[in-house]
Amino acid sequence: MKSPEMDSISPEKESPKIEFPNNIDTIKKLQDKLKEYRQRLEVQKKGIDQYKSPEQIFQRLADSHYKIAVVEKLLLEGVVDIHELSRELNEKDGQFDSSAFSNACAVIEDYSKTGGKSIVGRTGLK
Repeated sequence: MKSPEMDSISPEKESPKIEFPNNIDTIKKLQDKLKEYRQRLEVQKKGIDQYKSPEQIFQRLADSHYKIAVVEKLLLEGVVDIHELSRELNEKDGQFDSSAFSNACAVIEDYSKTGGKSIVGRTGLK
């Protein structure tokens, strides 16, 4: 079932965007970060209790799942239209965690703009 919170995102409003970094070092670090997120997701999937509901499983994987989606879109297309991507993910996944998605966008945007200077308590860009 699609998330009702997605209805509040109006397609008429200008969507915030995450822009491609203009620093080659940051781009390489984002490519490495994408690999890290993919590895993290695989580890998380292995540790899932088979008796959890699909919703509980999704909640556990949402952070890494969304970060992967945001970084992939940024590296492939050069810009992430945040509202558009949120609608695509909601359609694809059949559910949506707005908090995890907002966090993923904020983290990747900071990595892209500052190299992660505002991020505290994360593995950061290496």
